Amino acid sequence: MTISPPLHLPQELLDRFVDDLGEEYLNSFTFNYGDQVIRMALQACLSVSRSFHDRAAIYLFRQVLLTDKAGREMSSRLSLLRQIMPPTVDGQIPGITSYIKRFTLILNGLRPTPRDLFLEDNEGQKDVIKNLSSLDLSAILRDLRSETYGVEILVIRITTMRNVKWTILPPHFQSAMLFLIRSPHLTSLQLHKFSRLPPNLLNGTTLKDVRLEQLDTSDREAPESPIDYPQSPLPCPKLEVFQTDNSFPVDFDPITSPLSQLKKLKTYNILPEHYRDTRKILQLAQHSLEVLRLDFSGTCLYPPLLIYNPHVLSRNLI
Repeated sequence: MTISPPLHLPQELLDRFVDDLGEEYLNSFTFNYGDQVIRMALQACLSVSRSFHDRAAIYLFRQVLLTDKAGREMSSRLSLLRQIMPPTVDGQIPGITSYIKRFTLILNGLRPTPRDLFLEDNEGQKDVIKNLSSLDLSAILRDLRSETYGVEILVIRITTMRNVKWTILPPHFQSAMLFLIRSPHLTSLQLHKFSRLPPNLLNGTTLKDVRLEQLDTSDREAPESPIDYPQSPLPCPKLEVFQTDNSFPVDFDPITSPLSQLKKLKTYNILPEHYRDTRKILQLAQHSLEVLRLDFSGTCLYPPLLIYNPHVLSRNLI
């Protein structure tokens, strides 16, 4: 009896199979979650061979989402993620750090009672601060930046009623955040619900897409005690995309402003001073702006030449 030799498919064909699976997985993401069936198929590829593992990991670990949910301890998941990020000591199992391109942290906090909802030290607020103060989280943020690789998109969204004060968070978190934000690989930053952020937050970064909402450099509970942050000698990046509710101050100087070469702008205008800031942004970016969305809470009149700029290819006024 003649035994046929085993059939070996070309490596290019095998790679294409995993690539098609991975691209379908990335395209399936809705609200930060990918298709579960495709994810399980990619997970199965991890144990086929080293080449399958490395190919599937590119897609499987490209986006990492951590969120606090009832009944799930956040500290244990932070610890587990920190353990699997670097390779094993013997090098047999590669780490996942170099595959991560988007890191999202959503903190909702334990749901407080309606009576405690507006208290600054309610249980939900305490839980968020505890998670942000984790040494494991700070280590993860630092590991996401390397000379040869690094995360490209960083999202930290807090959904509690009150903002979290940057100044009460431990120094190891503050330094880890600034270290990562200034990574040469990071191009997109989204921050929500922080207070007393340093006004030089963007200095020294290479960001292109920034979305800052419900932020504040002051402290509404203690406006009489401002913080004097040192002037940064590092320049601001020239942003291409900016989404804001004007709660975070930006430099409006035509020479040094990060907004002078802006291509896409989305703003939420709630108060009259927000209208003024938005007008300044429109003036700064009038020669580069291509996509514009302005959301207003009241009547506001802008010069038509600013809104109906011939350079703007798409506009949406609400």
